[in-house]
Amino acid sequence: MRVGVLGEPWDWRAASAFLEGVARWVEVVPAGGGAETANGWILLDPAAEPPSLPGGVVVWRSGPRLPSETVRSALVVAVTAPGGPAPAGAIPFPWPGTDVRARLHLTPPLRCRWRRAAGLPPQLRSDLWDVTGPPDPEQATRILLSSAVAARGEAAVTALATGAPLVTDRATACQLRLRDGVEAVVVPVSRRAAALEELASDSVRAARLSRLGRRHAEGCLDHSRAVTAAVNALAGQPPPSAVVEVLGRALGELWAPRQTVAVSALAHRVASLLQATDGRPAATFP
Repeated sequence: MRVGVLGEPWDWRAASAFLEGVARWVEVVPAGGGAETANGWILLDPAAEPPSLPGGVVVWRSGPRLPSETVRSALVVAVTAPGGPAPAGAIPFPWPGTDVRARLHLTPPLRCRWRRAAGLPPQLRSDLWDVTGPPDPEQATRILLSSAVAARGEAAVTALATGAPLVTDRATACQLRLRDGVEAVVVPVSRRAAALEELASDSVRAARLSRLGRRHAEGCLDHSRAVTAAVNALAGQPPPSAVVEVLGRALGELWAPRQTVAVSALAHRVASLLQATDGRPAATFP
């Protein structure tokens, strides 16, 4: 299916991350780029008026304005601070954040096995303190293999999402709502090298921070809930039936959109089979 995009957002970096998540499941096209055939719409400017076309509407809210009356019944996705409240009726999209479910989660023992298999030292400490933007592929791989990581900003988000034991500063801890000694080790810049060494050498402490950091990322930094809700709102619901509803709930628990092409085909096939057998499960599935 095609989803059209209208308007200019207040925050392009956060909006781009949201659109990239949606684009994993549906085709996203800008206005004038084939959007006239869209099945649904994403309004990046809450004041924009959607075309009178069928399909769901998602309103991206990152500024102080509320959605206009014509789209007040649409799904609203609101950018929020990590763990912060969203406006009433809106789905929060934490920024900074990441698609946590798309990040490979490696516990410290698994990291140790990967390092051994790659011929790396038993301990690997990564100082990415000066990385200001999202980590590049080489830095992201290093985060995956590290015994402990010193990072701030978006690199710290990646570390938490992958389960890397993290050393960070107070500004990042406040921004991401991290507690010192619980989800991360919080130190001033002058202490980061020593803290990184201590954390990498303490396997019990590193394992605890890895587990709690990943849990925090799932609860406060994850984009997949908002993306899933948006794709489901744009694509509509599967055909009604008890079996299809069970499939939908199971996919919802996995935070997977229920109306991708493959899932839609499966849902319609199940519905048709149930209809052909008067609601009774068929003996065989062709």
